[in-house]
Amino acid sequence: MINRIARAFVVVLVIIPSLAFSKVPSSIRPGAVQKSIEEAKPALPKAYREVPLKVPKKKRETKKLKKEIKVLVRGFRFEGNTVLSDEYLARFIQKHVGKRLSFSDLEKVCDEISEAYRKRGYFLARAFIPPQEVKGGVVVIKIIEGRLGKVEVKGEKHYKARFIKKHFTPASNGVINYHKLLKTLLLLNEYPDLRVHATLMRGERPGTTDILLKVKDKKPVHFYLDYNDYGSRYVSRHRVGSTLVCSNVLLQGDSFAFRGVVGTPVEQMQFVRFDYNFPINSHHTKLGFHYTYLTYKVGKEYQILDLRGRSKIFTADVVHPAIRTRTTGLDLTLAFDYKQVRDYLLGMVTSDDELRILRFQADFNHLDALKGRTFVTFVGSWGIPDILAGSKRRDPRASRLGAGGSFLKAGLEIQRIQQMPLETYLIFKLGGQLSWNNLPVSEQYSIGGEGSVRGFEASEYLGDSGYSASVEWQVPPPLILNWRCPFSKEKRLKDVIRLVGFFDYGRVFLRDPLPGEYKNVGIAGTGCGVRLRLPLGFDCKVDVGFPVGGVRPSKGSANGSKYRVYVQVVKKLF
Repeated sequence: MINRIARAFVVVLVIIPSLAFSKVPSSIRPGAVQKSIEEAKPALPKAYREVPLKVPKKKRETKKLKKEIKVLVRGFRFEGNTVLSDEYLARFIQKHVGKRLSFSDLEKVCDEISEAYRKRGYFLARAFIPPQEVKGGVVVIKIIEGRLGKVEVKGEKHYKARFIKKHFTPASNGVINYHKLLKTLLLLNEYPDLRVHATLMRGERPGTTDILLKVKDKKPVHFYLDYNDYGSRYVSRHRVGSTLVCSNVLLQGDSFAFRGVVGTPVEQMQFVRFDYNFPINSHHTKLGFHYTYLTYKVGKEYQILDLRGRSKIFTADVVHPAIRTRTTGLDLTLAFDYKQVRDYLLGMVTSDDELRILRFQADFNHLDALKGRTFVTFVGSWGIPDILAGSKRRDPRASRLGAGGSFLKAGLEIQRIQQMPLETYLIFKLGGQLSWNNLPVSEQYSIGGEGSVRGFEASEYLGDSGYSASVEWQVPPPLILNWRCPFSKEKRLKDVIRLVGFFDYGRVFLRDPLPGEYKNVGIAGTGCGVRLRLPLGFDCKVDVGFPVGGVRPSKGSANGSKYRVYVQVVKKLF
């Protein structure tokens, strides 16, 4: 006890006054450290993009008559329609009322009715003229709307047929809708290692269509090892991680993921994250629970202060896939975060953010005719004070003066991947955050590091509001495009190697800055790199970033202020 008091006395009298004249790097705060870890998460397999639906095309057989009798049509009467009303259908053929029409003309009228159904997604519907005696000039048009018959599943091994089949439960009227059917198939193919193709066949009962679902699935368990140097000289620059992802653990369609990251040495940083979600209805809405834990200690010249950080985050969310088409997707998320983020000095708590946050998130993506895909993510966050033992509206224990548990912020991220000539790609990124409050450190917008402005340390600068932009050009290696890749019978070097050039810019704005802090600061970086997707499950990413412009990296940066190297290696074991 006496030693601790003496040590604290020395720190207060000698060390702390000298550090008061040098800004403590923002990258050593708990929220900033966690962001640098999340940026290094291995990219998991993407959703299956092929349209898994085969629809047989049918052509109407038109009989040519030598001489057709025409009748004066005074109106039409529909039979068999349930999803579209008489009034709605009549609008498409009202122009034919009062005219003398032949049988061929009436078949064209039926084609217009069938087309009206197809525009609403009822692609199996067919209108025809049944045998009849026209009375009073009223022609009867009969409609077969195309109802669902049997659903058969073949080829499943790890996913149960009952789980796959339940998503094809017909609506109350039983009529098959193309958009709903395609959405169901696309969402099924987003489950890990599950591929489902649908073939439509004539049903056993008149007016019905059977669906044959051909399944190809694998054991949904995967394990990854990874290394990166995204840390800082103060908090474990070199990090090693592992990721386990498996499905169908407790329920069909559920997903469990574990990620662990340790620093070098191990005792300097430990990070774990658990994720579990499962579908709660046949519309693929999922309920998820997540837990994140981070603890670390700061080294180098700050080691004598015994600076440490710790964060615990519990999250519950509901994710609903609102839109799925051939080209467009939209997911809506409602989440609640329970956060505890603490800083320590000499074993004592110096800041304690107890945050209770309600979040709304929308993730949109669209593939257009220009051979490009656009991704847009909007996040709105509302910090709710004084609930569940949370921080006060403006809390004296907060990590920033004037901050607390009450805040509003909105974030927007836009990414465009554009295919260019000669098998090259341009990637544009634009993101930002707007806040009307002094934010706790973990909620601030950060710039610097991989995923932001390369050439600088992760979270080099923090602000309550801010934005960043990036452009990256990926090209295959020239001259050796078609050389065969070693250890692969099919892949060429152009498939596994991408050379990269980039330019990044970011700026943050700080409300009520303290002496020595920037009210707003912008940084820029440029550089080059390489992306490798090698056989045997190896992925490698290397970037070299050079700071440009007036603001240079902090003294904590590796290699001074000249450049920064970012390396990530991921190995998929199974």
